[in-house]
Amino acid sequence: MKKESGILLLFIAFSFLTQAIAPAQSPVTNGPNDITAAVKKKTPPVTRISELAQTMQWCGVAVSEPDYYVWCTSPIAGLDGKIHLYCSRWPKIYKMDGWRTHCEIAHYVGDQPEGPFKFHDIAIPARPDALWNNTIHNPAIARVGGKYLLLYISFDRRPSAFLAAGKTPNYIGMCVADSPDGPWKNLTAENPLFMPSADTNHWSYGDWQCTNPTFLACGGKYYVYFHGGKHNGRIPSYAYAYAVADNPEGPYRLGDHWCTENKAKIEDATAFIWDNKICLLTDDNYGTHTGIPGAGLLWCSDSPTNFTLADAEIGFLSSTNYATHVDLSKVRKIYGRDFKFERPGILLLDGKPAYFYGASGFNLSGGETPESYVLKINLPAAKPTFTNLFAPNTRRIVFLGDSITYAGQYVEDVAAYVHARYPDRKLEFINVGLPSETVSGLSEPGHAGGKFPRPDLHERLARVLIKTKPDLVFACYGMNDGIYLPFDESRFKLYRDGINWLHMQIVGAGAKIVHLTPPVFDEAKGGHAGYGHVLDIYAEWLLGQRTNGWTVLDVHFPMKTYLADQRATNQTFALSRDGVHPDGFGHWLMAKAILSQLGVSEAGTSENELELLAKFPEGERILQLEQQQQSVWKDAWLTAIGHKRPGMKHGAPLEINPLTGEARLLSPGKSSPKEKP
Repeated sequence: MKKESGILLLFIAFSFLTQAIAPAQSPVTNGPNDITAAVKKKTPPVTRISELAQTMQWCGVAVSEPDYYVWCTSPIAGLDGKIHLYCSRWPKIYKMDGWRTHCEIAHYVGDQPEGPFKFHDIAIPARPDALWNNTIHNPAIARVGGKYLLLYISFDRRPSAFLAAGKTPNYIGMCVADSPDGPWKNLTAENPLFMPSADTNHWSYGDWQCTNPTFLACGGKYYVYFHGGKHNGRIPSYAYAYAVADNPEGPYRLGDHWCTENKAKIEDATAFIWDNKICLLTDDNYGTHTGIPGAGLLWCSDSPTNFTLADAEIGFLSSTNYATHVDLSKVRKIYGRDFKFERPGILLLDGKPAYFYGASGFNLSGGETPESYVLKINLPAAKPTFTNLFAPNTRRIVFLGDSITYAGQYVEDVAAYVHARYPDRKLEFINVGLPSETVSGLSEPGHAGGKFPRPDLHERLARVLIKTKPDLVFACYGMNDGIYLPFDESRFKLYRDGINWLHMQIVGAGAKIVHLTPPVFDEAKGGHAGYGHVLDIYAEWLLGQRTNGWTVLDVHFPMKTYLADQRATNQTFALSRDGVHPDGFGHWLMAKAILSQLGVSEAGTSENELELLAKFPEGERILQLEQQQQSVWKDAWLTAIGHKRPGMKHGAPLEINPLTGEARLLSPGKSSPKEKP
């Protein structure tokens, strides 16, 4: 959302359009109007081109069906590590108007965001003869906690709806499922999710176009944004409005005003939170706001109910600005006037836009049906900061790892500092580190004297995510993953594969993930010659993932440097008795590295956690309370989640809210919530 010089960037956009689109006009049969000629003579109100628009890179076709028109692509990363697309489609024999009569929501699945995507199933079928829930269009997928929500629109052909609107209206429905594969329970089988107000003074009275829905969870509320304003002349233009609920499944109540400050028609919004801003990405249908017909608008706001043009940017350009390799002589026009993206969808990974999906009425390869395209968004990797990681929408923080994480002192130090800095926030730190665990799935022969193999994170991660419902995850693996043997490429590959899998699982759960490099291994105390070098390699590889946009914090090399510096003058100095498990000061070095790399400068100058926390009122008491609570809750959470590691303490029972993940610690005859530090 970086701001740039408006006039310069508008000139760049016009240059793109002149070079990429103008040559396409003559070869395309029944082609679009000359876009450059359609640009208004005066400077439009939105001239800044967003980072989103500037960093998109063409990947290719996402979904194409020779016998179907494909439209409206809504993406989501699933807990299964796959990418799921939900698209409108209808048989091509009905041509473009088929969305009005025979549209269904089709589900496609791919292993990677770029595809290829394969048809999986029909999420919501068409019922052409039904009065409501007949033709199903405009899908928008979202996940809240462990539930998937699928919004759509349908015609309401019941006589009562016709009489109220004076037309056959489009209204919004919602289905819910526990899995992206369904089965889908329709929460609006009998009636739409909400209806226009019966109050003649309300803006929505008589509205018969509540369409293009998109969903957002924000500030403990749940918003459905929709495109409305078809009032037979009462409202001069379509705009976006909203309905809000206290529960994701409703009931929803209409907002009392429009939420976008547009001057002409906009549609096809997708909502998301990026860089602590609430964003709506819409089409600018006629180019009134951007000067570029078919371009997009990126509306950014601090409020979920108020989006102004002053804070808007150009969200995306036309398809041919990105698909510069396309042979324009082969392009086939099927629908529309411009090379515009229809009903764009954004795939968020690591809390930021990563891929853009959009259908088009122009088949760029000359096919006979509209298809959906995918573009990669190459945003520069942002340096992680404390305030970004612990933003106001971050409430539940989970720590994953092995016995070092389970020991937990570095977790307690970080948690105490966050609580001290944000004393009025309701934050929950959940330690589910499991001794002996790996992410590689490896276990050395005779581990634990032959009593049991090392537990594998693959066995329990799905349950961790379902029960804890994290907003942010810290993951520290590697110490056990080379199983204390010299470096071996096959073992290294299993570690890399495991970390990549873990990353996708967390991102797919809608959470942010921070990877921690493995702590230092001290061969002088632990033996296993060469294993320290193995962890150097693992840590260096993990740090290299920063170039892929990952948030990786380094605890390995700061600990290694400190150990070497101390050994230079004291050969007996150690951070660990066995070379593996850091002592109390070693845990402080881990917490210090984490906080320092997040920009907490006072952590770098503090000798220990008590000195750091002394800067806050009752800082030491906050730490003591966090230590007391973690000593009870970590075993309670491990027991509630389940694992295959023998010898662990059986934790107290928990009562967990399946929707929110909030837990209460149960004791005989009573229950109590976790006390706030």
